[in-house]
Amino acid sequence: MSRSYGLLRSMRFSLIVLITLVTALILTPCAEAQNLRSRFERMDANLNNGQGYSSSLNTKGTLAWGEGYLLMAYVDMYRATGDRSWLDKLVDQFDTVLSNRDDVLHIKDYYRNKPIAGWGSDEYSSGKWHVWAVHTAMICEGPMEFVELVKAEQRLKKPYSKIAARYLTKIKECVEAQDINWHDGPGPMEGYYSDPAIGPLPLNQQNALGMLNLGLYLVTRDHLYRNRVERLAMFFKKRIRIRPDGSYDWSYWPKLDGSGTDSEDISHAAINVAFACQCAKSHIVFNKADMMAFVKTWMLHVHRADGVWADDINGDGGENTYMPAAVWGWSYLCPYDHKILTDMTLSCSSISEDQTNGANLLALASVLRWEHALTKKHRWLWW
Repeated sequence: MSRSYGLLRSMRFSLIVLITLVTALILTPCAEAQNLRSRFERMDANLNNGQGYSSSLNTKGTLAWGEGYLLMAYVDMYRATGDRSWLDKLVDQFDTVLSNRDDVLHIKDYYRNKPIAGWGSDEYSSGKWHVWAVHTAMICEGPMEFVELVKAEQRLKKPYSKIAARYLTKIKECVEAQDINWHDGPGPMEGYYSDPAIGPLPLNQQNALGMLNLGLYLVTRDHLYRNRVERLAMFFKKRIRIRPDGSYDWSYWPKLDGSGTDSEDISHAAINVAFACQCAKSHIVFNKADMMAFVKTWMLHVHRADGVWADDINGDGGENTYMPAAVWGWSYLCPYDHKILTDMTLSCSSISEDQTNGANLLALASVLRWEHALTKKHRWLWW
């Protein structure tokens, strides 16, 4: 009898230990997520009274590299929380942004000599007013993801379907404004965008527009967009260098013949990685093996030590210059190796509320998105 009682006590103790460990595994990331969420909410509310950069013009790139990040962050916050108020914020701000599009304000693009659907800048073109493809893409990516969500989720259709249809039209107009700069080639099944100011675009600038084309394909199933995504993805993949350890390396701005020996910085590379990951999810050119090679790039070369990340994708350069700004793009690799999420969370833990900007807010939202997605996906393990 005493032996049975002792065995029962031992089993009860083991069960209590197991429950304690499981509870710790569940609550620890959730507690950190709540901390990051609260920080995001405060920072967002304090950014121009909660209006972000939506009332700005893009003269110095503020909409592209500020508001564009913020609109993507609102979509990720919805994904992380299911709270539709984040989508309402996106709608409120993007409506303001659309009201300041160049063709609405009748501002002529220097190279086209007419207003076009986009948001011009004089910062990167020697004082000449010009609509850059990458700016169009970064400003419209969040709203494009919003349109995708409305199509995918039944509960969003009633409140947002008319808005999503309007945004779809506006985004199509912006992408079509860049059609004149599209080229098939130079290799088989390749394609790229150019710009009248600089010629063929750097990888990140054209792949940003690639993400927008992919979103348009997923919503409309128009194979014009898919064809361009496939060609952009092939253009990029053919210019990737494979290291002996199986990781990937590539230049910021390879020539059309594929030549280029430099390594891109992790900030610009974030756009390329995000594009490749989205393509892989849609089974376009890139696959899981490619994703694992990108993971190796991060873990074997960018990650120098806990809390220390190289500036360039080959491990060279300074350190921590582009973190946590680069978090959003590289975080798309989280499903392939959860250590990526650990790195991204660690980087975001350093963000203080006096460092409020679009890139940092998107970094926080990206971590919350993937923490939620991965916890939800593997919740069965806890039980």
